[in-house]
Amino acid sequence: MASSGPPPPWLMIVAALAGLPFTWGFAYSFYVDNKAQKTWVRAAATVLESRVAEKRRDNRTSYYAHLRYRYTFNGRNYESGQIGNADGAGWRGPAQKLANRYPAGADVIAFVDPANPENALLEPGYSWFTIAGLFLIGLVWAGGWLSFWVQATFPRLWR
Repeated sequence: MASSGPPPPWLMIVAALAGLPFTWGFAYSFYVDNKAQKTWVRAAATVLESRVAEKRRDNRTSYYAHLRYRYTFNGRNYESGQIGNADGAGWRGPAQKLANRYPAGADVIAFVDPANPENALLEPGYSWFTIAGLFLIGLVWAGGWLSFWVQATFPRLWR
């Protein structure tokens, strides 16, 4: 099947605009979660287990911090393993650093969702770098498709 040139201009505009709500929607949901998690109730917790675990997939190994901690909320005991919105997955160094920050037996603060006390984190919120990165990805996506549209619509500008 032979190519007949660039996609139609209307398709490029649609592709450019479709990426914005998708990436910005993710960024906005992260922002909303970020705000909500910052208001969760603090509870004393004790780290029960802390280690670096590995995941093997397709001949690749990635590492993540594996924790278990116990906390009490409204007189009831709970256990969780959720550290935050990232677990240091990937390289061993960041995962080890995260596990070292929470050694077994350490007293820590857990942030508990008062509406669902089984849901707790040690590090609430997303980094602003993550949220800003999603906005930037949306802009780059839209900019790339818009530049294709300009090239297809106004070819003399590119000579």
